[in-house]
Amino acid sequence: MPGATADLAAFDRANIAIDSNEWPSQNQVVTVPAIPSDAARFRMAILPPLIFISIGALVLGFALGTVILAKHHYHLNWVIASKIILFSIPLLLLYALVFTLAISFLFPSFICATGIYGHSFLGGRQHLGWAEIIRVKKVCLGNLVYLRLYGKEGRGVMWFPLFQSPPAAFRNEIRRFAPPGHPILGHLE
Repeated sequence: MPGATADLAAFDRANIAIDSNEWPSQNQVVTVPAIPSDAARFRMAILPPLIFISIGALVLGFALGTVILAKHHYHLNWVIASKIILFSIPLLLLYALVFTLAISFLFPSFICATGIYGHSFLGGRQHLGWAEIIRVKKVCLGNLVYLRLYGKEGRGVMWFPLFQSPPAAFRNEIRRFAPPGHPILGHLE
């Protein structure tokens, strides 16, 4: 379909919702160097994402329940509703805990003399050398604080969580390896 190719090209050019540094160009292959054995590994702390996921699921469940009730003209059997709530909340917390543990163990960050190993918003592994990081932006998603690390053109954007465990060792490693005056140093506190 010749029109479909033209539509995709127009879509690629129009990408106004995404920063120009967000994605590598179509002709560029981004390779991530091997993680050095002396790199310090950090995992996300469990409690902040657990709280975020639990509260988000409760709000979503409440909103969905309100829509369902509105469809049935707000007729509610409180006995059945209380049994559903008493059954679903422990299940929700268990799901949130499993999901949080999976994220923490599957997406670690590494800090070393060459730079930072982290992930894109969609979970792709990335490496940004200290000299390649040109801009740092702090982003808060509820109680989750991330740094968006912008690399040189075509390097993409790394989402780097600041809620790493243990927090003191994490901050000390960044201070140890980041060059003086580096943009990431102003966002550690």
